[in-house]
Amino acid sequence: MEGRIPGATRRSVSSGVPPRVARGPGRGPRGPGIVGGMDGSPIRISVRLFASLREAAGAGRIELELPAATPVGAVWSHLPDPVRDGGPPDGVRYALNHEWTLPGAPLRDGDEVALVLPVSGG
Repeated sequence: MEGRIPGATRRSVSSGVPPRVARGPGRGPRGPGIVGGMDGSPIRISVRLFASLREAAGAGRIELELPAATPVGAVWSHLPDPVRDGGPPDGVRYALNHEWTLPGAPLRDGDEVALVLPVSGG
């Protein structure tokens, strides 16, 4: 399960293919016809926050409306002021639909982004 977020569950897809691949062009996260961004319209995503980010936001999940194909790493600039003050912490990692991803990955309508801070301890 390398590349997966520990404790995360993958949404089941009848074909057994991960949701990012199974959707393909012309299919939204909830089936055909529910597509945002394909025509330049805004997309809606969900952002999960943990640790101090969650505390700053006062919630563990934030819904955002963004331009189509916004990169995952640009989500930071769309967060509420108390969360983004000071910029992204060193070592922040991004997960897209329960899979680790790079900041340049493009977002699609219905995606879920998780901002995961580094942890320390022993």
